[in-house]
Amino acid sequence: MFLFADLGGPTHILFVVLTEKEAFRVSALPDDAIMEEITAMLRGFYGSSVPEPTGVITSRWSHDPLYYGPFVNFPINFGAADLADLKKPLGRLHFAGDAFTVFDGYVHGAYMSGENEAGSILRCMRTNCSATNERG
Repeated sequence: MFLFADLGGPTHILFVVLTEKEAFRVSALPDDAIMEEITAMLRGFYGSSVPEPTGVITSRWSHDPLYYGPFVNFPINFGAADLADLKKPLGRLHFAGDAFTVFDGYVHGAYMSGENEAGSILRCMRTNCSATNERG
């Protein structure tokens, strides 16, 4: 899946989502090889007018021993009530992440979840609600 973001002016971002075997294959490549491959593919679609990329940022979650992949796998019979309980703060520790949104598996899901939790923390700071919504 390709997503293109026009940030205004000369800056543009191409967001590529890969899954399965292709995600593992590409995550093992060096950044310059990824840029070359994506540029060749885009030029195949759009012709030689596609400019050279200025850089690539990629995650290598499947090779990181702290992650070994980006997706959360909940156990069988894990329901909405379980997820709601998992999201509750534990003392002053709040939890956020893509798994807590409808955008499970996407960075913007994690971003949105982080924003929501930051809002919750700010509301708690303003109302001194340190004991509310904690796990029971």
